[in-house]
Formats: sequence, structure tokens, C-alpha cells
Amino acid sequence: YRIYGYAESTAGTGGFEGTGNDLEIVGQAECIQLNSNSTDAGNGFIEQCTDNTWTYYGSSGSRIFAINKNGNTINATVDIIDNGSIITTPLASNGPSQENQMFLLQKYWNVNLNSGTITNPVSVRFYFSHSDTTAVKTARDNAFSALSSTLGLSKNDKMEWFKTDGVAMNASFISAISGNKFPSQVIKLSPTYGTENGVGYVEFSGITGFSGGTGGFSFGPDGSAGNSLGLKWGDISVITTELGPKLIWNTYDERNTSHFTIEASHDLDNIETLTYHIPSKGDLTSNNKYEQALSHTESYGYYRLRQYDNDGQNVASKWVAYRATLGEFSYQITQSKENLLITFKNAMQAPIVSIFDMNGKALEHLEVDQMRYTKLLPNKGLYLIRIQYQDKSFIEKQYKF
Repeated sequence: YRIYGYAESTAGTGGFEGTGNDLEIVGQAECIQLNSNSTDAGNGFIEQCTDNTWTYYGSSGSRIFAINKNGNTINATVDIIDNGSIITTPLASNGPSQENQMFLLQKYWNVNLNSGTITNPVSVRFYFSHSDTTAVKTARDNAFSALSSTLGLSKNDKMEWFKTDGVAMNASFISAISGNKFPSQVIKLSPTYGTENGVGYVEFSGITGFSGGTGGFSFGPDGSAGNSLGLKWGDISVITTELGPKLIWNTYDERNTSHFTIEASHDLDNIETLTYHIPSKGDLTSNNKYEQALSHTESYGYYRLRQYDNDGQNVASKWVAYRATLGEFSYQITQSKENLLITFKNAMQAPIVSIFDMNGKALEHLEVDQMRYTKLLPNKGLYLIRIQYQDKSFIEKQYKF
């Protein structure tokens, strides 16, 4: 509230003069009474009130979005779009065991700048329900657990927020998302969380241009809600030469790619980065072949590549085994919560895993081209696991309690 001295209503004008004995209360006292609302949706929400540098947008009696204009003279409207359900992008892959996918809040915003210019960076607040974020994370976790090959995949347990850059976030933009990759560059946002009138909000500062955005969770090589890497892996192998091992690999899409590094390990637990920096061949979409010779002192049991894009994001390839240093094939079966985990060692070719329930029903029959395999066991009971490697077959029993 702001109180300006004494005032008296002037008859016939409905206004105030600077004389008399009545208090004049000016400003936006009614803004305090508006309810924060995370459920309203629609187009063209206008300014409702301003309170303590924040301008609130919404319908009569509610606020669903807020902008701290930071001294800019601007006029804007806000769209809050409800997709009706969690936004799930199509599952995509950058190569073997490089699956990626995003799960976004069902509501997203667009801010439309009708007049004025953003000279000073502004801040915005988006109201949302924390139960909605839990549902999105659960959907992502369920999809991640259902995948069989998980080596090379990652999932971020921190919610990622983003805004589009110069384009609206709408049905066309969403339908063009493939896996973790947006159709155009997005800006990742750093969130600050708060609660107002019992409703949660997320606040972003340093905004220099209006567009659309939302938040969500993902899994896959990028592991974030960014404009994911365009690289698609081809074949990766390691051969023996007189001078030592040599890595050979192919790529089929290197848009936005900067360079490659090489990682090595004896046991897949302790990983070292070798001192190689292999430049990308450019923004090519054709088959590109690379070779990198290593010395005998750099002989490890396993190698993989890590690709960096021009913005510093990176993604790892699958592991490849080096025959010269490997011993006898072995495996280990463990259970973690709801999942069955099989870890392979010294596998020169892909083992085949088959899983049967106690009734003999086949639940899985998969060629595993990685060193680890995860399977969600649906029910309690006895399971039969068959592992085929080269000309050998191994049978194990596992009981889920």
C-alpha cells in the first residue's frame, strides 16, 4: 500500500483533491487479493495488477504468470497452453544403446510482446503444481526402466527448464521434437523456486527476449532438455597393429559437432580420458570415417568415444572391447530394487539374454551389444535366465521377493 496524505472526493468528478480529511490509498492494493493459480489456461491473458515490481497476468481474480519488467516500458500478453496430458516426445536413438526421450509438463507458456523493447533483462514467474512435476518424472522413470540396454544412457533427476529462442512454443514445435533434440535452438534456464498463496512457482532471471517454454525430465545421451546433439554413431571398432591398438569409427551426422575424445577402462568402473583431441570433419550428414592409432602403453580392455558439440555438450558412444587384453568371458547377476542387472566382462561379441517367468512365458529375448543389461521384473516370483555367448549357454534362476 502507498498512502498519499489527505484527500477529499470532489463532487461530480469521482476523483480526489489534495485537501480534506480522507485518506487516499493508491497503487495496487487489489493485487494482494488475487489468488495464484496453476490451473488456468488460455490465450491472451492481460495485466491484472502490479505489486512490488512484479506485473501479474491472468484472468479476473487469479494470477498465472508474472513479469518483473525491470524498468522496461513494454506491453505483453501471456498464453498458458494445456496440452491435456504429459508431453512425451518420440523415442529416438543416436546409435546402439543411445536411445533418448523427453517428458515435459502438460502446460507451457508463451509471452507475446505487443509493444516496447526489452533493454534491461527481465525476470518471469510461471505457476505450476509440484504434483505435475512428480507425474512427469514418474513417466520418464518408467520409460527408462522399461528399456533393456542402459549402458550409454543417463537420466537427470533434476528437472530441466528451457525457453524457445525467437520462436513460439506450440503444437508444431512440439511435434517436431525427436527424442532429446529440439527442432531449433533453445535456452536452458536456471530456476529459483518459491510458493505464493500456497501455489508453487518457478522464477527465471536474465531474460532478454520473450517466447515460450516449460520444464521436464529426459533420458539418453544428452540427459538434459537442451538442443541435443545431432551426431549419429556408425560402427566403432578397435584393432591390433604393430604399434598398438587403433580405434576406427564412423558417423552419419555431425551437425554442431566440435571434436572427439577417447576414454579407456580396464574394468568399466575406473575410466580414464586419453590425451587425444580429434577435430570433427564439419557439419556433414554423410558417412564419415575416423581412425586414431594408440600406443602399446595405452592398451586397455575397453574403449569408447566422447563427442563434444560446439556449445560444450557431450555424448559418449558405446564401449568396444579390445581382444588383446581380455580374459575369459564372465557375467554377474544382481537385483537392485525392481530391476535385474546383468554385468558382462570380456565379451567380444554380443551375448543373447532370454528371460522366462515361472510359467515358461518368454519375457525377453535380446542381443545385448553393451556390457550391462537391465530389465524391470514385473512381478514377484521365480524367473529363469538364459545367457548365450558364442557356442555356450548358461542357465540361472533368480527370485524376486
